[in-house]
Amino acid sequence: GAARGAGVSVPRAPRELIEGPMQKDPDYRRLLRAYEKTPSTDNLLELGKFLVGKSDARAERIFREALAHDPNHTKTLATYAIFLETVKEDFDAAEEHYRAASRSGLPVHLHNYAQFLRNVRRDEERARRVELAAESSVSSSVDH
Repeated sequence: GAARGAGVSVPRAPRELIEGPMQKDPDYRRLLRAYEKTPSTDNLLELGKFLVGKSDARAERIFREALAHDPNHTKTLATYAIFLETVKEDFDAAEEHYRAASRSGLPVHLHNYAQFLRNVRRDEERARRVELAAESSVSSSVDH
């Protein structure tokens, strides 16, 4: 199985999705080799992150591919939320993915969702409720 925390092992992404002009870049080749050696959600996510700003359409297809195989992969949900917000400016889809990532209860994802609510939705009340959940999550993990 996949290493703990590395995301599930996923069926290999279609070659046409992960191969292309970016293969000339040594950093992309390194990430591609890591993915081919261990086709995990984390390694697929790294390919997608690398492509942001270089080939946004391909990056988005990779994020979607990763979520199709591992729909609860928190890091992919969070990364795709940021991409949707900042690159695509698709705020409804971004909110859906921020909310899904925040369900992990991890403070970083709760804070990111609160920032989105505050800065994009201008919803201070909901942002504060999410921040309280984050603070509660931190204090309960410290107590145990």
